[in-house]
Amino acid sequence: MIREIVTHDIEKTNNPSILQEKLKKVNDFKDEKTQSCIRDLNDTLDDLIEKEGNKRGAIGLSANQIGYDLAMSVVMLGNSRYTLINPRLIEEKGKQRLFRIGCFSLYKYRAMVRYNDDITIAYEDEYGMTKTLNLQGDRSCVV
Repeated sequence: MIREIVTHDIEKTNNPSILQEKLKKVNDFKDEKTQSCIRDLNDTLDDLIEKEGNKRGAIGLSANQIGYDLAMSVVMLGNSRYTLINPRLIEEKGKQRLFRIGCFSLYKYRAMVRYNDDITIAYEDEYGMTKTLNLQGDRSCVV
């Protein structure tokens, strides 16, 4: 199901949001909440790509951006889609660079953020299989 994007107004100092909560680790990959989140992330990301395009070749959406408190996101890198469950950074190397990024939850804002331009993450896929992914250049700031 296509879900509404949770937005956050950074100009309001007392504005609690699911975007600020600690996300829960996924342990049961067959759980209905987990499976619903995976479906909703993919449907919502497809809708965003249709409306916004994928101009830079990389776009992502996290579970908390659609109202789930799970440590999960879905990203499109070129023509490849990844479901990243319980993602964790395992290596940063390369130069630190400034990237101009945007966020669907802070849609009217853009920021210059410092990232290493070569990172490796570990994650579980939608079946609970542990995998790694190396991201370089502009793609290193998507996860």
